[in-house]
Amino acid sequence: MCERKAFIKEIIFDFAGAFFFGIGIYNFAGNSEFVTGGISGISLIVYHVTRAPIGAVSLLLQIPLICLCLWIFGKRYLFSSLKTAVIFSLVLDHIVIKLPVYQGNSILAAVCAGVFSGVGLALVYGYGGCTGGTDYLLMALKYKYPHLTLGQISIVMDGIIIGVGALIFQKMDAAILGVICVYVSAAVIDRIAYRMGAGKVVLAISKEKNRIAEMINEETSRGCTFVKAYGGYKSTYRDLILCACSNNQSVIIKNLISKVDEKAFVIILNSSEVFGEGFKKIVEKESNYV
Repeated sequence: MCERKAFIKEIIFDFAGAFFFGIGIYNFAGNSEFVTGGISGISLIVYHVTRAPIGAVSLLLQIPLICLCLWIFGKRYLFSSLKTAVIFSLVLDHIVIKLPVYQGNSILAAVCAGVFSGVGLALVYGYGGCTGGTDYLLMALKYKYPHLTLGQISIVMDGIIIGVGALIFQKMDAAILGVICVYVSAAVIDRIAYRMGAGKVVLAISKEKNRIAEMINEETSRGCTFVKAYGGYKSTYRDLILCACSNNQSVIIKNLISKVDEKAFVIILNSSEVFGEGFKKIVEKESNYV
């Protein structure tokens, strides 16, 4: 039952991500003379030259990449990324094309394309998904050349695609607009994807540690960990209460602690991402290949 709910939630995030991504690529970048990075950038080049559907071209271009990474990494991510790729293709070619196309300033088009595509990708990445495409190629090259960072590989790949687009349009503005789009998209992904996995870490020292831990579990379903800490001021050992929680739950936990022990020492820290039971699953491909 839990797996079914997780799958349904994954589908919802895929469709939402595909919708925003499709608007950025088709409705803003598609009608402007510049291309983005990745498979979508190559698809835009083909679209400008042949007017072939962006989504269908993107899906076809991913087949050799999927075969390549199936050979390198095995079947672990085949179904998930293929599912997402099909959804992105369908949304691009059958939904967003019915929306108005932006025909205004090219710089605004590049910025908006970066924002919308970044939001779309962040929704997929934030839930631990993978869009396939050059993600696969990035992982394959990283596997082959481990001394290179993903950022270095990505910059080179996107630079080549944007450069080819500039040659096709025969103007330098196309390269500049493409760089703007890629930069904005990356910034938006970082901002949203990490916030989706962000949370708080509550640290507390109190004589009522057991009661506090019980109340936190009852009210928020969050567990607590006791860590031995040595106080330098009084030279005594105390138990430090550690609890990872969501942003909203940190307020509830703080109030619970204050009700139990007004003299408790409490620190609330920001965490960029929290993985494990009750939070996001650890993305296995990152730990194995990055």
